[in-house]
Amino acid sequence: MSLNSLNSTDRNGWITDVLYKENIIFHEFHTFDNMKYIGDAAARAYIATSRIYHQPILLKPIIFNQSYTIQNFVNEVKQHRQVELHENIVRFYGVTKEDRGQYQYMILLEHADGGTLGDFLKRSFKQLKWDVKLKFAKQLVSAVYCLHENDIVHQNLNSDNILIKNENIKLSGFGITKKPKKLTNAISKIYGTSVQYVDPEYLKNHQEFIRNKKSDVYSVGVLLWQISSGRIPFEFELPDFSLVQSIIGGKREIIIKGTPNKYINIYTACWDGNLSNRPNIQQVLRKLDEIEIVTNWLNEFIKNHRGVNEHLSSKYLLEMMLNHKHQNYFTNLLGFFYDYGIGCDEMDQMKAFEFYLKGSIDDEINLYSNFYNNNYKNNYKNSFISLKIILLSIGQYFLGLFYYKEIIDTQCMLGYLYEQGIGTPKNKIKAFEWYMKSAEGGNACGQCNIGLCYDKGSSGITQNKYEAFNWYLKAANGGDSTGQYNLGLCYEEGYDILGQYNLGLCHMKGIGYCYENGIGTTRNENKNQAFEWYLKFANNGNSLAQYYLGNCFENGLGTTKNDEQAFKWYLKSAEGDNDDGQYKIGYYYQNGIGIIKDEEQAFKWFLKSARNGNSKSQFAVAVCYFHGTGIKKNIFEAIMWFQKAKKYD
Repeated sequence: MSLNSLNSTDRNGWITDVLYKENIIFHEFHTFDNMKYIGDAAARAYIATSRIYHQPILLKPIIFNQSYTIQNFVNEVKQHRQVELHENIVRFYGVTKEDRGQYQYMILLEHADGGTLGDFLKRSFKQLKWDVKLKFAKQLVSAVYCLHENDIVHQNLNSDNILIKNENIKLSGFGITKKPKKLTNAISKIYGTSVQYVDPEYLKNHQEFIRNKKSDVYSVGVLLWQISSGRIPFEFELPDFSLVQSIIGGKREIIIKGTPNKYINIYTACWDGNLSNRPNIQQVLRKLDEIEIVTNWLNEFIKNHRGVNEHLSSKYLLEMMLNHKHQNYFTNLLGFFYDYGIGCDEMDQMKAFEFYLKGSIDDEINLYSNFYNNNYKNNYKNSFISLKIILLSIGQYFLGLFYYKEIIDTQCMLGYLYEQGIGTPKNKIKAFEWYMKSAEGGNACGQCNIGLCYDKGSSGITQNKYEAFNWYLKAANGGDSTGQYNLGLCYEEGYDILGQYNLGLCHMKGIGYCYENGIGTTRNENKNQAFEWYLKFANNGNSLAQYYLGNCFENGLGTTKNDEQAFKWYLKSAEGDNDDGQYKIGYYYQNGIGIIKDEEQAFKWFLKSARNGNSKSQFAVAVCYFHGTGIKKNIFEAIMWFQKAKKYD
């Protein structure tokens, strides 16, 4: 006999016995006043004032049927009990039983009066600073971590199941009784929730795939993006089969400008289409903690300096410091305010960096020392050197944090500041030096600026059209739009790179790149034309052209995809000592692509490429040594190659 088939008296007795054994608090129904119905047919609930807790409580009715049994009810109550102490999960108060009427049992939960996360972001996003966004992100991840630690998979994470109370996250909807808000389209009804948040693995096979902890991690990634953007994902697209297929195929929302790079890295890793590539929720929480280091420092500063007038607005403080006749005394603090959007309409990374830089320059600190010299003379004279060192360290600390946050390429920015004379006297030689450091580090913007210096003969550099062309090409390959435009101008203006410098390689790369990316060509013919140019130079024995040709065959660019042909041209490139070609051959042998799988051959080619300085191959060699793949296991060699790969990454 099933529990659902018990008569009302036996059923109540059985539930009462379970509640007693599990130490679940039972509240008499008459202890609630001012009962108010909320929700709709899909999500029934009441709000009432508890005489015991003297605050509004959410009452969630239970209807027993074939899809929701007494055992489901008991399991849900147990789940709530497991996580009831976490501050970012709606608090569980117990159970009540209606004296009469449609419902018998109700679950009692904390009432979050700030609405859903989605509604809150719509109302307040423009006023949200990044410290609040990071707080929300960490609270959300911490709550999900608590679920996973108790072996609870939410399965329905979306912005409607995340509530706000006193500007804090309150996770709800993880019990079996969860019902999504009324679904208005066929797709959502099939999947039982808003498809924008759903694991692509489940979208592919929702009838057989069982959502797991990594499915929750995918949903967390989408929610972290929503916190950074203030918008529902794919808000302006119809939630139809086309969107489902696009998500399965790898479509994700666009990156929001101004989002810290480390935050971007976290949520893009979470929403990886491959389940095994996603981090676990503990790793996500640890990465978010790294971003909050500066915010935590500010909280400590405020805590330890209670003499500051708490009633002064941050906007007033910012204006006071900017207008102060001794503005230099507040250099680092001004940078901090602009960095985190304190007292201003939005974050201004340019101004923040400018102030941090000024605060880290030794000459700037002399102003502090002079100020104390003029005002305190003998009293603190012996402390001047210490004060100077401390203030200089503070400035360099903030500047270092700016590097660490990876919000902008600071080397390239330093070049710009020297070039324009922002926060420092103009120095074109210094500007070129910093642009070059940035360019050699792989920054496309820095590469484009180096190209401009050579193109115009500026920053004390002799004009050199070949060097300009070469740096524009690197910038264009790195995705810099100005570099792509300038590369196109090189051809339109007739830079005879091949004739003047006898550099068939550079010409091949430039022509192939322009055709492949539609610079000065029509999109309809670009891929085929690029392939023809790569083939022409590859047949002349150029190892780089052979590598590009292999890439064309690998990805079907301008020709039919053909793994055997890709392997053939990658091998020619590798034999010509091209480190990227050698890496590809190792990869093909390792995975049996276009050739019989051979892990020893894979290691051989990875090692050749690694010794030529290829960081991907260095990492691959480290992995081979670590696991003993294609070579005898050697942890010391693995560590050495890991360190090399990290150094050149």
